[in-house]
Amino acid sequence: MGGTSTDVSLIQDGEPTSSRQTSLGNYPVKIPSLEVHSVGAGGGSIAHVPMTGAIRVGPESAGAAPGPACYGKGGTAPTVTDANVVLGRLPESLLGGRMPLDTKAAEEAVGALGRPLNLDVYETAQGIIDIVNENMFGALRLTTVHRGLDPRNFSLVPFGGAGPLHANALAMLGQCYPVIVPPTPGVLAALGFLHSNIRHEATQTLIQNLDHVEPIVLNRLPWNLTTKLVNCWTGKGMPLRIRPSNMRSTSLPRQGYELSLMFQAPI
Repeated sequence: MGGTSTDVSLIQDGEPTSSRQTSLGNYPVKIPSLEVHSVGAGGGSIAHVPMTGAIRVGPESAGAAPGPACYGKGGTAPTVTDANVVLGRLPESLLGGRMPLDTKAAEEAVGALGRPLNLDVYETAQGIIDIVNENMFGALRLTTVHRGLDPRNFSLVPFGGAGPLHANALAMLGQCYPVIVPPTPGVLAALGFLHSNIRHEATQTLIQNLDHVEPIVLNRLPWNLTTKLVNCWTGKGMPLRIRPSNMRSTSLPRQGYELSLMFQAPI
């Protein structure tokens, strides 16, 4: 959970869930990537009251400038961070005292939102938190329940600048325990980037009825692809510490989707 959105992904049996297709804006991209579900729920998400008369949170965000009202940079819109400040869930200053938080500005922004609804500032702040938690839980359900998985069988690892603030509430909604907060949640994404393995992938299409495929042909394909990848890495002068994997995707007749299965890869 960052300032603008919350990104949820699933790690099952030690392996992150991947997807063969993602999207950038309205454009589909056929490259392998981690399967991530995002919702407009971040620390800077703005709470507002539309024509329905009920509080909503996001997807609009106050961003870093002017940011939440409590930043003291001219922002006046009530945000999730302001609600956390009102409820006393954040200290009076951040960054070792170099960034003081304006509690009065947060209370004024949140109070102005709840006044037409006859809610005091604390009820309004709690309502904002409850709504954003439900929005995030919706993304959590997409990665588990909608895939036939029970969230109670998983632990929750919150990170990002705002993630740990909401982790226990999400765990209670999904009954997913324990909650594991990393030592440096605000920079965990950056650390993950630095420690991620370099991955190369090669694919080959074989359009043939499975009943008529020779086993030796199927077994030869991964060997050829592995050799191709090893030569690619060797040519770039990279240290070889290879962990190959072999995935085979099959399509049923007159079906528009593929069934992917992992096989033991040649080494």
